[in-house]
Amino acid sequence: MKNHPYAIQSLDLHDLCKEFGTPLYVYDAEVIKRQYDDFSRAFSGIDHRVMFAVKSCTNLSIMKYMRHIGAGIDTVSIPEIKMGLRLGFKPEEMIFTPNLVEFDEIRAAVHFGVPVNIENLQNAPKQ
Repeated sequence: MKNHPYAIQSLDLHDLCKEFGTPLYVYDAEVIKRQYDDFSRAFSGIDHRVMFAVKSCTNLSIMKYMRHIGAGIDTVSIPEIKMGLRLGFKPEEMIFTPNLVEFDEIRAAVHFGVPVNIENLQNAPKQ
């Protein structure tokens, strides 16, 4: 089964589809960890933290796994910040990268203690 083109970690994807139905999303934790390690190693000479973009995948299990392997999270909304807090991320393990939001959202992120990343001052909301 290991070299089967439709297998992940020796699990036959056809069997998984029969068991759980389709559509089915299957993630390979070994690949995620390897990619995380490779990326982190590329920046090993500088102080850094890998931040997982929540908007790329809001799957709670994936977010928990990212926390488990040491990643922080990059959020774009207050609901994402709240989700991260519920999953056990500390405010300093998150960053809020808003895009064209009301200033109240930036205030809320600051209230939660989450650092705010203003990518472009022209996009910063007027108070």
